[in-house]
Amino acid sequence: MATASRRKQMARSRLLKSFRVRLLLLLAALLMLTLSVQYLVNLQSVRANRELIVAQQQAIMAGVALGVNSISSAVYLDQMREQAKQPLLGEQAERVKNVLIVDDEGNIKDSLDKTHFPRENPDKSVHYVKVKDISLPPLRSAVELPAENAPLPEGMTVSPRNSGIAPAAFYFPVETTSGRRYVIVVLGSSLMPLLQRKAQQSLLYTLAVLLVTTGLTALVVWRFTRPIKSLSVGARRVAGGDFSFRVPTSGRQDEMGELTEQFNEMTVKLGRTRELETKLHDAEKAAVVGRLASAIAHEIRNPLNYINLTLDHLRANFAPNDVARQEKFAALTTQLKSEVARINTHVTEFLNYSRPATLELQTADLYAVARDALSLVEPQATAGNVETRVDKQSELPTVMADSE
Repeated sequence: MATASRRKQMARSRLLKSFRVRLLLLLAALLMLTLSVQYLVNLQSVRANRELIVAQQQAIMAGVALGVNSISSAVYLDQMREQAKQPLLGEQAERVKNVLIVDDEGNIKDSLDKTHFPRENPDKSVHYVKVKDISLPPLRSAVELPAENAPLPEGMTVSPRNSGIAPAAFYFPVETTSGRRYVIVVLGSSLMPLLQRKAQQSLLYTLAVLLVTTGLTALVVWRFTRPIKSLSVGARRVAGGDFSFRVPTSGRQDEMGELTEQFNEMTVKLGRTRELETKLHDAEKAAVVGRLASAIAHEIRNPLNYINLTLDHLRANFAPNDVARQEKFAALTTQLKSEVARINTHVTEFLNYSRPATLELQTADLYAVARDALSLVEPQATAGNVETRVDKQSELPTVMADSE
């Protein structure tokens, strides 16, 4: 049980250290952050729309109230607005652009715009400006009333619902003793700055989320690509034959850390393989040289053996009777046998070419070495009537040397 629990803990630890799991967690966190910010932005938009609706309703109510007061009074709208101690429109004065009182025949009875006032003709008759002759924004009903059989006056055409941002006009029917009157409230677009400010705030929030997301993504990409660059450098070094190069692991325990460790292990194995290949190549070369040396040695040693035996035969059967010449003959034959032995030694060393050569150091007399060297050229010197000798004028020190 303890072993199984330990294995589960190790598997869970490896899972949490995995780069893929970390990347998924980061993406999930970014998604949650984006959704949260988007939710807040939408919530603010809802609040802004609610404020817009409330402001629009307040503006309509203020305009309708002003119009109703004008209907029940003999004072014109502009005079009523100027004579009032408190502004009748209040905070909605900028929003309400005009208020019109229209009868059921489409005559404008009153308006905040003096150009729409009724005018008295020379014959004492009154001239009314028709609502159809003025330009009104899209018209809608201020309240949701049941459908009526009575048609609206000419020029009052109801338009589809607008966005509440652009200018609009709202009508409100009022029954009086003189007939039906319509209070038309014309609204401007004073809420545009508010909506623009809300849109700018939403844009700033979205931009902040994008910047945070971009920064975190760049950090993740940098942490992911940095070991890849090191691996690329290591691959070029190994491809160039540098099997001693190692990529730093940086203590990472995710997939990139495992990949780095595997790369270093691969480099070690490639180095060992290269060493084995070098040794195998040297062994094959040594084997070829050995076979060649064996064949050459066989062809050289046979004549050497014949020469050696011939020298022994000459020394035994053809030595001169003269003492001086006998010494000379003995020295020459001895020197020849020595050279034959030297050649035989070189043949043996050639056979052992695959093994490293070692020096056999021993004390050597320089006088004897010089005398042996002159003996090599003594026959040619004698034939040319040249006398050779070694003069020993003083004691020479002994040295350590290889006799070969």
